[in-house]
Amino acid sequence: GSISIIPREVWDKPIASLGNIIEEPFLAYDDPRRILAHEYFHTYQSLHYIHIPQRPLDDLPSFGPMWLLEGSSEYASSRVGALESWMDWNGHVDYRINSVKDLLVSNPRYQDLSHIETMTQLNEIIDTDDVLLTNTGRVLVYDLGFLAVSYAISISNHDSVMMDYWDDLINYGAEQSFKRNIGITLEEFYVSFSDFLVTTGEEQKSIIYNQVEQPSYPIYEDGVLIPDLTDAGQKTCLDNGDLHINALCVEILYYSGVHHAAVKSARSGVQALMSRYITTKNDITVDWDGFGGGEWKQNYVGFVLWHTDISDRQQIQKDLCVFRFVTNPENIELPSSDSFCADRNQKLLEKNSVGGAQASGAYPVHNGSIVIASEKMWDSYIPSYSETLDDPALGLKDFRKVAAHELFHIYQVQHVINMDRRPRDQIANPGPLWLIEGSADFAALRVSSLEGWLDWDRQMGYLIDVSQQVLENYPSLSISIIQTFEDSSYIRTQPYGYVLKYTMGTLATAYAISISSHESVMIDYWDDLSEHGPEKSFERNVGLTLEEFYLKFEEFLDMSNVEQLSLIPLYPESSDY
Repeated sequence: GSISIIPREVWDKPIASLGNIIEEPFLAYDDPRRILAHEYFHTYQSLHYIHIPQRPLDDLPSFGPMWLLEGSSEYASSRVGALESWMDWNGHVDYRINSVKDLLVSNPRYQDLSHIETMTQLNEIIDTDDVLLTNTGRVLVYDLGFLAVSYAISISNHDSVMMDYWDDLINYGAEQSFKRNIGITLEEFYVSFSDFLVTTGEEQKSIIYNQVEQPSYPIYEDGVLIPDLTDAGQKTCLDNGDLHINALCVEILYYSGVHHAAVKSARSGVQALMSRYITTKNDITVDWDGFGGGEWKQNYVGFVLWHTDISDRQQIQKDLCVFRFVTNPENIELPSSDSFCADRNQKLLEKNSVGGAQASGAYPVHNGSIVIASEKMWDSYIPSYSETLDDPALGLKDFRKVAAHELFHIYQVQHVINMDRRPRDQIANPGPLWLIEGSADFAALRVSSLEGWLDWDRQMGYLIDVSQQVLENYPSLSISIIQTFEDSSYIRTQPYGYVLKYTMGTLATAYAISISSHESVMIDYWDDLSEHGPEKSFERNVGLTLEEFYLKFEEFLDMSNVEQLSLIPLYPESSDY
């Protein structure tokens, strides 16, 4: 039988991710899977020449030149590595070409492959006392051999070089088998390959690129399978009981330092929202490359609860990298590197550690959405219903309401994940910023009222009071100045920033509903976005253009509190809802 001996220093190495290998192609050399494939191909080769008498060490071996023996094993192992998505074929070719060009500058004689034909010549190149080749030996034996085999395949074809040549050895010998299958003699090939080596790197790539029809990279995963891949949370999507009609797969990821009450509050808010604002199968279906041909679901939501001082940030980053920043932002057909993902998620944690809660949707660079909140948000007092009647401001920080608010942002974004994102100085795909935040808060207040956590009448009255107080100091204030994310950069620095974006945004949403209907503003508007865009969708469902609505809403704000309340339905399940 045959044997391959693989020393521990070769196989006992970590396997780099595909994203890291794309970023640093040399990492593919140390992949134990590729090395094992290389050695296995030597066994395949040997089975074709074991019955052929061996030749002297300083003659052309019976199986053919040494560059072909090693080069074809390198080619085979690299090819299967690309087909199995362990590496990127074209990036691997780039690295081999550059390595050979660099080395031939100081070793020009090896531009002639006849110097790497015999076992004697090979022993002169490598350090035979070391299992691992020196860098010079590795490039000359493996990289140059790989390029030579790739070039031979470009002249002939894969099957002739990698299979028929070996099959013909027993009957024709190395020299004739080479000529039969490549179409030229070894000497003619050496001249042709030498000419190839002096061409530019781009010319060489044009000949060797795309020899392997590499499948789409396995960047994404079906959303419903992601809970089984994260360390925190459960192994399945959040159990919604009878809420199976909602296509979102929410997993609450909680870490050290998070108490059970916070998890319970998050679950309550999520379930209250999901039962009333339904994400459909159409909303989670994408046709992106590497996403299961449209059969998988882009529906995962990681709801992250963590403690800035106690939780293990590396553990959080590891979980987040399962579904966040899984692709390269510059080319979403390629996976991101581990370092890129970790860096971006570290920045996310730093931003969230200041306070508040954030939501981010499942755009193509991601394999799912995220809601994240630290203890500075979830570790707040949950007031009783009677306490919020006395002081409605307490209801704004009820984490159940906050959880519902953030999940509604995911509901919004799921309707636009297939749309090309707009510049920051334009109205975003989901709509003007006051509507994005206002509708999220409207939905959160509505479900909180229906669940009996807050009183709808008291909360809406409080919003009107707060808006009126701000307008006394800033009488010309208008939601028309908070439409884009660029607008928000300035507005957030102003004393009226929060009220304009959230409080008045919620009032504006409620007023739009009073003009149209809850169904039109909170459901149909979002369903129409992908086809009509935010401006047309707003006009279709509210009955006014944005500009016309701004004028009407300013008239509404000029009314007394009593008049405003008379126009806005006070109970969320009245006929208008």
